[in-house]
Amino acid sequence: MNIKTIYLSKFQDSITFNQKRTPEHNTLNKKITFKILKFKEVTFFQNILRKCNIFKNLIGKDTVLINYEVPSGNFKQRIDLLFLNSKGILIPCELKLNRKSYDIHGQLIRYFSDLHFQKLDKSWLIDKHNSYISKLKKNDPDTKIKKATISNAAITSEQMQFDDFIKKHKIKKIRISSTGIIINEEISDKVILAVQFLNKYHKFDIKLFQANIFVHKSWNKDIPNYPFKIFFKNII
Repeated sequence: MNIKTIYLSKFQDSITFNQKRTPEHNTLNKKITFKILKFKEVTFFQNILRKCNIFKNLIGKDTVLINYEVPSGNFKQRIDLLFLNSKGILIPCELKLNRKSYDIHGQLIRYFSDLHFQKLDKSWLIDKHNSYISKLKKNDPDTKIKKATISNAAITSEQMQFDDFIKKHKIKKIRISSTGIIINEEISDKVILAVQFLNKYHKFDIKLFQANIFVHKSWNKDIPNYPFKIFFKNII
């Protein structure tokens, strides 16, 4: 099975990325839950995923992030992360933390249907990405990740990456198929069977990842500063 890893460190109320694995990270073998560390889905995990570009390892290099917390049609539900691949196909990503869900695949299917009935064109795509850039300019007030303030140069770079991606792959038509990503801390056998069924018999292409978090064996909740790592295990 394919495993991708993010190496991080917590210092008081800030979290920093480690570009390379340190010797200290080699000692992190105690598996705990996100809940114990008080990490929440939107304020932590979602920001971690989009800021460290782990998605390029999970769903392919020929993808670009369009937006996060994207309104799904006229419904209250929001798509956690929305990507675009080189073929002009939108790829929604559903995240779950701190709870077991037996219907997480159903939520992803609802995203497919909601997007399908929208007018998907280049103007729609640009509008969604402009919304993403606007959020970056607000410096992500909902995150505790260290140095969350994004420079104008970094924002310009994000815009250029999007523009270059559209130009390189000659994206003209935007469409939704049945390609999506599910990331959850706990994945039930029922969800695994359901996704296998959808992929095999109904031509879905859903990738299922389990997120596991590890700390040092001496860790306890009273320790304010510590390294930790997150494994993304490819279940399907």
